[in-house]
Amino acid sequence: MGKENEKKPWERFHKWIHSICVVKFDLEIGQIIEFIYPGDTYLSKEESTSICYMSMPDSHSPVSQETSYHFRLHKTFDRDTHTHQLFIKNCPQALSTNSQFLYGYVVFRQQKDINIKRGYYQKSVVILAPYPLHIFYYNIVKIISNAFFEFGELAIESACKQLDDWPAPEPGAILKLGLLNNTIHCRIPKSNDIEQRYNLLSPIHENEEISEIKLHTMHEFNLYKYLRSIASNLNALWEIVLTGDPLIVMAPSPAICAPLTEALVSLIHPLQYSGDYRPYFTIHDPDFALFTNSSQIPCIILGVTNPYFNKAMQHFPHLLRLGDINVENKIESKKKKNNVKLKTLDTKLGFFSSSKFFLNNDNSLIKKLTKTGNRPDDAQHVIIRKHFTELTECFMFPFERYLLSLMPLRKDISIFNPIPKINNFNVEDFLQSLTQHKNPLKAYGVQKDISQLYRRFINTQTFKNWFSKRCEDINLQLVEAYHDIMKNINISTLNLSKHNHVEVVDLVMKISNRFRSLSSTMKEEKSQLRRQLTDIMADIDDELKSVLLSNNAFRELFDFYESDI
Repeated sequence: MGKENEKKPWERFHKWIHSICVVKFDLEIGQIIEFIYPGDTYLSKEESTSICYMSMPDSHSPVSQETSYHFRLHKTFDRDTHTHQLFIKNCPQALSTNSQFLYGYVVFRQQKDINIKRGYYQKSVVILAPYPLHIFYYNIVKIISNAFFEFGELAIESACKQLDDWPAPEPGAILKLGLLNNTIHCRIPKSNDIEQRYNLLSPIHENEEISEIKLHTMHEFNLYKYLRSIASNLNALWEIVLTGDPLIVMAPSPAICAPLTEALVSLIHPLQYSGDYRPYFTIHDPDFALFTNSSQIPCIILGVTNPYFNKAMQHFPHLLRLGDINVENKIESKKKKNNVKLKTLDTKLGFFSSSKFFLNNDNSLIKKLTKTGNRPDDAQHVIIRKHFTELTECFMFPFERYLLSLMPLRKDISIFNPIPKINNFNVEDFLQSLTQHKNPLKAYGVQKDISQLYRRFINTQTFKNWFSKRCEDINLQLVEAYHDIMKNINISTLNLSKHNHVEVVDLVMKISNRFRSLSSTMKEEKSQLRRQLTDIMADIDDELKSVLLSNNAFRELFDFYESDI
């Protein structure tokens, strides 16, 4: 095997996972990383400290338990890789990750043990990964932690070796991944997917020795499971996420607040929430002092469990407090925070806000969810997802309409001019355009002027990232249109004799450069461009033709075309 084909140590492993570590509680020191795989993994002091604190629940429980959850870890320096860039390029926008963060997937186990001075065995298995494939990594960390708690460190070493044989995480590919006597059948969504293609997964054949796991989704939590108790407040929460407002999500366990926070930020699908959010945040986080500074409230959504946040985050405008989601919690509709005493806030479940919202409580969604008896949670999830996807698309429609007006028409594109780009976005012009059309949210009960809602959204990072991506897509379409005109236009209609020599030479250079940029497999387009050059040479006067052919650079270009025939 040639050196170029040799696999580097942990090369494939790192395409899926940054590292796997075990965190334990030491009576003298506190939480510490007991060991990490691969052994040469570098973590900064800040990263190690954050991992230790976020790998165990922030509030003490005196009972034996096993808890699964996840967190986002702010990296001290960027470790973006080529694989990561390809993943982002080809995956849906909802999976387009911020390379400044890693995701930590945790299984924490606590058991009574009289042989330990503290009285409890407390350890966490943590997978650090670059992608928000939540359901997938929850399953992976569950498999590895079960093996570790039974067989010890050798189980993690064995798992890492198997992970290093996995193929790259390619969006759209149907994968069958082996891990510790388990086979995981899955498919990473692709950017051009209309919907998750469950039916593409291979049927599972029972095997006594191998446990088969079929994942119908790799990333999406069941919205109904985590949001059903606050269904009447979801419109307001959608608006908070859309406008990037600060929000505290408080729950008794990270196993609730982490997926709940993810479910909330996904409400604006197909938009990707681009603000900062932490599914699980502790008082030991390096950013704690920054977020508790009441003089400057950050645009962030925090999932927390420690009751101390009731006082530390009083300056946040929105608070959502839940109990155990497995219990029927009666969550009251939003209340004005400034009308509720702190003592009440310390104990009462509910959604509390100091703001007025454009969208009212949505009874129509409640009716849909309760209309047909005991519908499965998966079906209820689809109803919630469809409702808010349609709401987001209705909200975004005026932007698409306005962007269309900024695009140059195909008939106005001239190959004598540079490749056109979309015109600049003008906020006031856009807001004025809203008054010229029907209210896009009227079907959702919004009767008032919504220009301020749009203005607030335009100031968010979510809008800026969406707009940047849309401009990139539109400009790519304009490039394709320009090249299509270049190869198909009838040269005789250009009246080259009416153009000065500089313009004609520039046109020849554009066609030549396009020709050179094409791969050898694009024979048809190269043939079209060659014909265009031939027609230009036949249509220009002898003086210009002589000038072109007497120039060494041009002669080489035309010799190149002739030799390529």
